[in-house]
Amino acid sequence: QRFWGGGAEQPIVFVAPAHYAAFTLTPAQIHPLPQRMEAKLKAYRGGCSCGHIRFELTDAPDWVIICHCSECKKRTGSDYGISVSTTLGNIREFSGKTNKYDRAGDSGHSVRFEFCPNCGTTVRWQIALLPGRVGFAAGAFDDLSVLKPVGEVYTDRRAPWIQAHRGICRALAPDDQARSQFAEASKTG
Repeated sequence: QRFWGGGAEQPIVFVAPAHYAAFTLTPAQIHPLPQRMEAKLKAYRGGCSCGHIRFELTDAPDWVIICHCSECKKRTGSDYGISVSTTLGNIREFSGKTNKYDRAGDSGHSVRFEFCPNCGTTVRWQIALLPGRVGFAAGAFDDLSVLKPVGEVYTDRRAPWIQAHRGICRALAPDDQARSQFAEASKTG
């Protein structure tokens, strides 16, 4: 009885005694759980444009929202920003030194943005009002297809040419009730 195979993509061939038929299994059939976990982890990886900063989340974020506030427009250089919200405990890895920029949010509390000192990509931010929570820029993720916005905030500042999202909409900043709605919609959506 022997087996051979090489690499994650090549099947493993089992050769058994003559009275048994030979069979072939793919690595996914032999160890499906670790491969599913690896695919899940790959889905929530990202970094800056130059590769100096890399991050990985342990699990799916709590919610993804579109933000039309003036600061997100300036931060992204676009019509809106897309915020990926999670807890600090969900960050499996964060590597690379960041530069930081602090500003006062609409609540009066500090917001600290972290960006790459080389390429300038904004990667994440923390709002003093929400200790233990961190926002990541959706555009910094390697695979945007796994991120599904569930709502919008600051819709009163939405550019007139932007269509409304079909999720939870708030004219101004999110409050605790809106954050709960975003989290619930992310679980069911």
